[in-house]
Formats: sequence, structure tokens, C-alpha cells
Amino acid sequence: ARPDRTYEVDTVLQDGKVLTAAFPVALAGSLGVPQEREAFLRLPAKLPHLRYVGLGLTEAGIAHNGQSIVDLAEFLHACFKAGRGNQELPLSIINTDNLPFNGDAIKSHVCS
Repeated sequence: ARPDRTYEVDTVLQDGKVLTAAFPVALAGSLGVPQEREAFLRLPAKLPHLRYVGLGLTEAGIAHNGQSIVDLAEFLHACFKAGRGNQELPLSIINTDNLPFNGDAIKSHVCS
């Protein structure tokens, strides 16, 4: 995240133009640090308007029962327990890696 607590997202249009937008960030950290992981899993209960989760998961991390998939599943379970991701306020998980169909691959592993 930048000093103003925003995260830049570039969108490449079909004509090659790049649009850059800045979005506010609630938290950035590492799930590999126990205290940060615990804080991350408590977030859904503290963020009633949570709508988007940016996921920096590379091709190497998209594996059945891999730690990143397990972490994501635990986070989504915390969202469910906190009542996040309901019909009125759906939750979107946005993977920032450029692997084609990465969303489908992640979903299949999380749901298995």
C-alpha cells in the first residue's frame, strides 16, 4: 500500500490503453507471520462493508491443499461466520497474478 493507504490497480483495455485507479486498503501484511495472520482472520468481523479482497497468489501457489489455498479458505470461513459476502453485499476475491483462468483454478481448490 502507498503512504495514503491506497493500492493502485492497472486495467489494460482491449485497445491497449491502461487505466490506473487507486483503491483504499484496510490492511496489508503477511500471513506467514503468526500475529499478522491472526489479525487478518479477525478482519471480516471488523469490516462490515468488506466487498473486495486482493489476492497476490502466483501460479506456484495455486495447488490443492497448498498453504495459500488453506489460508484463503480459512479467511472465507471467517467471512461467512461474520456474515460477509451475502446477497446484498457480495464478496469478490481478485487475484492479481496473470495466470489465465486463475480464478477458476483457485475456486476449484478452495471448494475441494
